[in-house]
Amino acid sequence: MLNPFKLPDRSRADGRPLCPWETPEHADLYVAVDHSQGEFLKYQNELQVDSDFTKSGKLVLITG
Repeated sequence: MLNPFKLPDRSRADGRPLCPWETPEHADLYVAVDHSQGEFLKYQNELQVDSDFTKSGKLVLITG
């Protein structure tokens, strides 16, 4: 199936997803959904704070 949208660095037949680490122009093509961006930034900020959690060396995996 052809992609109906013209993407930087992609042909219409290229079905790969956006890849902002390879093509920086892709970063501007994402759409905010259900305030998830703000919640993710808040989560990142909480992890960056010098806390017992970050000192413990535990790994957090978030999927979804």
